[in-house]
Amino acid sequence: MIVERVSAGMVAARDRGVGLSHSIIAEAAMSTFRKVNLEAAGRVGQVLNDLYVSCYSFSAILAAGADASARLGSSIDYTIARPLPRRNGTAHSYSFQFYLRQAFDHAATAAGMQTTWFASAIVAAADALKPHNYFNRPPALEVIYHLRNGIAHGNKFDFTPDCRARMAAHPANTEEWAASSAELTPFHITESLHGSGVLFDYMGPADITDVLIAGHLYLGKLAQGQIQARQY
Repeated sequence: MIVERVSAGMVAARDRGVGLSHSIIAEAAMSTFRKVNLEAAGRVGQVLNDLYVSCYSFSAILAAGADASARLGSSIDYTIARPLPRRNGTAHSYSFQFYLRQAFDHAATAAGMQTTWFASAIVAAADALKPHNYFNRPPALEVIYHLRNGIAHGNKFDFTPDCRARMAAHPANTEEWAASSAELTPFHITESLHGSGVLFDYMGPADITDVLIAGHLYLGKLAQGQIQARQY
């Protein structure tokens, strides 16, 4: 980690007699940590912002698609086609009205689309957080970590010994976010969830959006210096 490398270099310089005091070393190391953390928090916070916005946008697309499908009635014009491009420039050609109808009349397709989108949002959020060690692992971001692991294990919570140890050291919950509104239910990820479903058994679509918003707001405060990264 950058902070560790900088701190080690300062300590080495002090030991060689350069004359840096303990307080100066500590202050310089902390300022470096804040700079790296703030910049990263701002970038990742924007990623989480874009992801929760995409969840709303996807829901709007589904609603518009449902209306368009209903207006088709019983007649489908199979001659209306759309391209699905390949990387090499060629494309599939698919019946636009038929597959639009499938999205809403075929139960498995309809359920799969929503699950896949929200699962992908959580995975993308976790991918953005992981290189930064989840910013000292506050509870709201730890929720994303455990949701992502469950999604990756057949959409069921799967707590390995390492996960259990992490959970014991770093609680995963949305208590702080839930306290902001009477409409919100606080979620606590505990070992009792092992083997149970993630989406949409433990959380619904709006709950996933809430988690992304909570993470975005936390990182925004961190980036703006309103709070400092803490070890939970």
